[in-house]
Amino acid sequence: LPSDCTVVSADPSTLQELFDSILTVGDAVGAPKTAQMVQGLKQRLEYVKERTLGHATLRVAVLEWPDPPYAP
Repeated sequence: LPSDCTVVSADPSTLQELFDSILTVGDAVGAPKTAQMVQGLKQRLEYVKERTLGHATLRVAVLEWPDPPYAP
């Protein structure tokens, strides 16, 4: 089918790549405050980092499907 859509592909595997992908999608859709939002996310992440310094490391398991177990 004829179309004038643009495909934006994103496959982030790190937080920085996730932030970069958010900026790319924001640019693609013309969202003017995307950079401010990403900066806010980075500030929140830094806040959590500062608040958890010196605390025990937590270990977390994420299961996308319980039977059979499937790790995302």
